[in-house]
Amino acid sequence: FASNIVISYIQSAHIDNGPIFYINGKQVIGNPLVLNDFPELSNETLSEDTEYPSKIIVSKNGETYMMLCQYEGNAQNVYCLIMIGYVSNLKTQGYDYPKTTIEHFDLENGIKLGDNYKHIIDIQGHPHELYKNADTTITKYVYTEDKYPILKGYNMPPYFMRFRFISDVLDEITFGFEYP
Repeated sequence: FASNIVISYIQSAHIDNGPIFYINGKQVIGNPLVLNDFPELSNETLSEDTEYPSKIIVSKNGETYMMLCQYEGNAQNVYCLIMIGYVSNLKTQGYDYPKTTIEHFDLENGIKLGDNYKHIIDIQGHPHELYKNADTTITKYVYTEDKYPILKGYNMPPYFMRFRFISDVLDEITFGFEYP
């Protein structure tokens, strides 16, 4: 973003639904068996769309993707960062990523691409961080193991969820653990 970024840390009380670990009812964070749930990923080569080793599958209609990223030192097939977005936003255009039979990628709380800003706030509450620039808004939620004991079992840095909106429409979802 340019220098006209507005950053605000929202201190007010808000709804807090906690970390997300599932997409379409299947655990994607920290699940060594994720390839059993998404077999389309098993033969996929690593994507060059992130700085981390990652795999991508696209929805049945080819419009949206789910990217699973690994950090250095992760066990094989254990992913700590998940990104969901529109294929048209990927850096590697024209690559024939494997398709799944899934129509669209839904978070366990029902959030999906195309939702509007108000809908996300109604579900997630006010964000911990808010970034605005022209028609782009990014909300970020951060979760720590002192408040969410389930995170202790992962022995990882804080967990976050980030939602990017273009003209008030959810355009990208990123969630998982901060890079250690």
